[in-house]
Amino acid sequence: MPTITVEDGTGVANANSYVDTSYLYTYTNDRGLVLPQNQETQERMLIKAADYLEALRSKFKGTKAVDTQEMQWPRKDVSIDGIDFAKNDIPEELKRAQCQLVVEQEAGVVLYPAPRTSSMEGIVTEKTAGPLTKKFAPMDVGLANANKPVKIMSVWAFLKPLFKCQNAQTSTIRV
Repeated sequence: MPTITVEDGTGVANANSYVDTSYLYTYTNDRGLVLPQNQETQERMLIKAADYLEALRSKFKGTKAVDTQEMQWPRKDVSIDGIDFAKNDIPEELKRAQCQLVVEQEAGVVLYPAPRTSSMEGIVTEKTAGPLTKKFAPMDVGLANANKPVKIMSVWAFLKPLFKCQNAQTSTIRV
């Protein structure tokens, strides 16, 4: 059975989650969402959800608060909605995102799709034009995106305030 070690904002050694199953239960119960009944399954899903969040490390504002901490949060030099955030705390947005990732897994979403083998593997298309013949193999988009986290909009909505500013898009109007 997996063991949840919750990061509480102090740089907990061997932390593997931002929330425990009690927090997960409250999150899902308050929203009328489906939660796996088995605590072992809940813990495994929480760990997978935390792994997903950890993979987004380059998007987060600030830097790790403690060099030796296991997880990406707590972080220093972070402001959320214009308010400085304590370097010894975990944002509620991050906790909610982790819980929502468990809900998504329970609904059948695979957070890290494995590489697909193309159902068209081995199929080659030929095109002949005069004396030249070109051979084409189908490109499998699944292989190009293998082992990258899927972008789940409900989760990213929680995380957006924790992300670094994205390049502002500008538009030009011809006068």
